[in-house]
Amino acid sequence: MADKSGPDSVLGFVNMHQPFAIHDHGVERMVRSLSDGRMRHFPSGNSARVRRFSTPDQQSLVLAGIADGAAVRMAFDSPVAMAAFVALVRSGLWGLIPAALRQSLLYNPGDGAAHQLVITAELDDKSLHATMHDRLGQTHMTAAGAVTQSERLLGLRGRVHPPAGISYPESAADVVADTLSLKEMGVEMTRSGPGG
Repeated sequence: MADKSGPDSVLGFVNMHQPFAIHDHGVERMVRSLSDGRMRHFPSGNSARVRRFSTPDQQSLVLAGIADGAAVRMAFDSPVAMAAFVALVRSGLWGLIPAALRQSLLYNPGDGAAHQLVITAELDDKSLHATMHDRLGQTHMTAAGAVTQSERLLGLRGRVHPPAGISYPESAADVVADTLSLKEMGVEMTRSGPGG
């Protein structure tokens, strides 16, 4: 809740009351925002109930042929704020508030807070788990990600140029270079499962 977020960082939450499409084992279906809660353990040692929300990755991972489905869930680090937001959205009240007011209610940047991702990839009966932890926050992680993609598009630092046309970061021929670059910029990563 105290992250130094930019004004665009809240846009995905403004229309949180609207259902969105996901792919599940190759089949597209609609889901409700903030549904399907699951407990997750984060690199900080904290646990939280995470809930579905709409992100482009849920489509681009499938369109790039990386996965036949993807689910993205989120949680605020304040259980009280998260519970209040879920109640507003699921009750339908959130959609009744004018969009400009919803955005102003959401955008309240703080002095900074860590940003943490937990990733689980499943293939047949095997699971791979990874975490990303940026102590400088979501804004820094977003900027670091933009740097890695600029390096890729411009062929800097020996990166492989993507082919002409639409290109998704996850379809990079040298995706390992992305992780190395992110680590150099202070993003901490761990991995466990098949192959270490």
